[in-house]
Amino acid sequence: MSPDTISRSELESLHTLQTAELRLTITQLETAVLPGQGVEVSALNSALNGHSALTLNYHWNFGDAGQVGSTKYIFTGSVGANNSQVGYNHTNGGSTDCVRSSATSNTADGTTINPTFNGGLNLGAPKIPLPTDSSSQARAVLDGIGACVAPCPVTQAEMAAPGIPPDSARALKNIGGTPWPATGTQPTSGVYLPYTNNSFGACSTPPCFSGGGIYIQGSADKVTLTAATGPGNSQLQVFTIKQGSTTTTVTVDLTNQQTKMTDNNGNTLGPITGFPSTTPLSPSPATEAAMVYVNGNICSDCSSSSTSTTGLSGPSSGPAIQNDSAVTVTATGTISITGSLTYSTEPVTLNPADTLITSPKVPGNVLGIFTPGGDRPEASPAWPPRPSRRRT
Repeated sequence: MSPDTISRSELESLHTLQTAELRLTITQLETAVLPGQGVEVSALNSALNGHSALTLNYHWNFGDAGQVGSTKYIFTGSVGANNSQVGYNHTNGGSTDCVRSSATSNTADGTTINPTFNGGLNLGAPKIPLPTDSSSQARAVLDGIGACVAPCPVTQAEMAAPGIPPDSARALKNIGGTPWPATGTQPTSGVYLPYTNNSFGACSTPPCFSGGGIYIQGSADKVTLTAATGPGNSQLQVFTIKQGSTTTTVTVDLTNQQTKMTDNNGNTLGPITGFPSTTPLSPSPATEAAMVYVNGNICSDCSSSSTSTTGLSGPSSGPAIQNDSAVTVTATGTISITGSLTYSTEPVTLNPADTLITSPKVPGNVLGIFTPGGDRPEASPAWPPRPSRRRT
């Protein structure tokens, strides 16, 4: 079966899979979306824990129990859309009836779809300009913020000396500690981290993490996200990157706030004090937010007819995103999703009630994907079928 290819320049949260049934749960979505980006969710069972306005560039589609297993949608923050109506997709035998309406609920074909909008539904909201490139994401690896107004491509000089004023000590470095060259030929492959061997911000024990993510130069055959547990039950977010014969593993210790990089050639870097964050200069404790930036594709076979099982995925078993880990995966080319990507703790109960989980606290894990110029195929059968995303 050919992959189900999604249109370009699309950012959306990832799916939670339970047995053969697909449910989409989204929590704290705003924390994963950089300024100027939008998101669309269509015909899926959703619970949003946002506390600020979430505005879509197009519109919302809501399905009934025949499509997504229930009619329950919970939005705890305010919700908006550029379109003046939302779509209600009702199951009618083997077909679907789509009803456009500006109302917050709709009844047709014997079913009622009634989302809960605790913060209100604001239709006809201004459209948000989508980014035309991935400059903000690349820069977020360097400074944790991604501050720029596109187009603003990251230069070789910035890679070698991030910051204002430029600081060569903070250069991206590979597992051998080799910094990104300021001039001349640039690397064609490899995994790089932003860190300095000097004190930095609240870090007084070098080496210190000085940016917001992981920079992967060149295409990656496979990127695996894994939620793991370390010594003393420390919570780990693990990133495994395969490029040709080299497999590099970046382990972020969320509990002890450390980062380590190893590869299958016996090389080790770290531990580095700190981890990817949007506020690397802020006092401890920082909040982890990792930008995984691939300057290329994430797939071994990026053709539209590919049935390859290597691309972006979670582990063969177990969750992909650890509690309190916020991960955004960006590639300049195609991202092929070839396996399940799940949270350690779901934001809602996986039953028809879809009750928000608030104890002991609202889960802080979140996952986002962005590609400015490639496609985002979902390979089958590794990625189970999902409800239609057609717009009404």
